[in-house]
Amino acid sequence: MHSFIDHLSEAKKQGTIAQRMAKEYKGGKGDCFQAAFNWALALDVEDYDKAVLCQGMVHGNGPLEGKKFSHAWCEMGNKVYDYSNKRQLKIPKAVYYHLGRIDESTVFKYPIAKAFGKAAKARHYGPWDFKGDTEDVPGYGADVSEEIPDETREIGKRKVRIPRKLLLSISTK
Repeated sequence: MHSFIDHLSEAKKQGTIAQRMAKEYKGGKGDCFQAAFNWALALDVEDYDKAVLCQGMVHGNGPLEGKKFSHAWCEMGNKVYDYSNKRQLKIPKAVYYHLGRIDESTVFKYPIAKAFGKAAKARHYGPWDFKGDTEDVPGYGADVSEEIPDETREIGKRKVRIPRKLLLSISTK
């Protein structure tokens, strides 16, 4: 049986992260936790120590203006990679944090290997260390009680189960 690292190395012989994700992950509305995790899976092993998977609370824009909700994205260097909702967003971290009014001190940042471990233990894509409610995130008090509307499909679906085959591959790492 191949190790997880061998499996990833074989699967990533060609193409960019976006191309590899397009082959293996189709995405959809409200898929930020899955999309961030799949972006991490598409990384070359040698990039694991350069990237982090992030989970935190963001403020919505456009139709989501005035709403605060849980979200996931990835960072490498000073760039943010957000492939949720079938986007392929790659922008400077400072711009992303400004647009989402993200308080960096409240963001849970996981080195890639740790993210795989958290996912394997929890058996879902996230969030892992908070419920996604404002009261559960350091820096946000119980006085912030904005509700997430159920009808807004772009908001991340929480605790989506990881398929057994993928779970087994990350668990053998």
